[in-house]
Amino acid sequence: NKQTRSMYARRPLLASRDPSVPVMSVLEGIRSILGGVPDGALARPLSQHHHASGGGGGATRFFFSSPSSAASAAHDDDVNGQVKQREAMDPDAPPTSLEYRGAARVVATAPPDANIFKKLLLFMGGYYSKQSSYMRAAKELNACVKEQAADPRLLTAMDIPADSFQHTHAMLSLHVWMVLKRLRLEGKPGKKISQIMYDEFQDDVEHMVRQAGVQVRLGKHLSELEKQFYGSCTAYDRAIGSDPPETLATALWRNVYQGDGGRKGASERLARYVQRGVACLAKTPSAAVLEGRISFK
Repeated sequence: NKQTRSMYARRPLLASRDPSVPVMSVLEGIRSILGGVPDGALARPLSQHHHASGGGGGATRFFFSSPSSAASAAHDDDVNGQVKQREAMDPDAPPTSLEYRGAARVVATAPPDANIFKKLLLFMGGYYSKQSSYMRAAKELNACVKEQAADPRLLTAMDIPADSFQHTHAMLSLHVWMVLKRLRLEGKPGKKISQIMYDEFQDDVEHMVRQAGVQVRLGKHLSELEKQFYGSCTAYDRAIGSDPPETLATALWRNVYQGDGGRKGASERLARYVQRGVACLAKTPSAAVLEGRISFK
């Protein structure tokens, strides 16, 4: 537990956000400066535009071609996106990179053709700082794990109740752990992003607890959930890659399925899903990870 806890600087429960967060507020305030760029649009070459395909992580590219060829490309990418979605839910599919080329989920990014006035204002707002880039990446990664952890298709496939707070928190914690594990390989930038992502995760947990109607002794509940997170991370770290692999299934059975004797088969299926997810993240380029451009779908 101590080793896992040392990976992230603990922040006071119910404390205010990191002092650097106002930078993001400034960026939100000057979003209108990025005239003509839709909220969440990625910076990209002018000759190449991307948009997320329906409900998936696949992307459609347009190269100023004829309508027929553009429609064909859109159809091909849509098919590829559907295949990728099926693979994401299949724990036995071969691992592939999770690099995401669709539109940003949370934060708008500067267009490559921004004029000097726009760039100056963005610079003054801290947009081009390392801390700002770390924060954008953390927000994108956090949005990715929340989306995947709550996917009804995944919950159904893994026999996980969708209306249980404990199961919801356990699945979210599992996906946060998977991404934080990958970020450990990225040195100082990965550590910075991990800390911001962890703080975002704790903010989401606090919001979930409040939504569940907990008003009394909130700090105690949050402290218990934080201990659960550290405990599960420690168990997953010890189990992943272990021999025999049943150890990971046991850890998931205890932490995700709450030791439900009728769900041991589901825990084995979830273990294969996690092992594939970790392998997919290992295949994902560092640049994509450090920019938050990943998708489990």
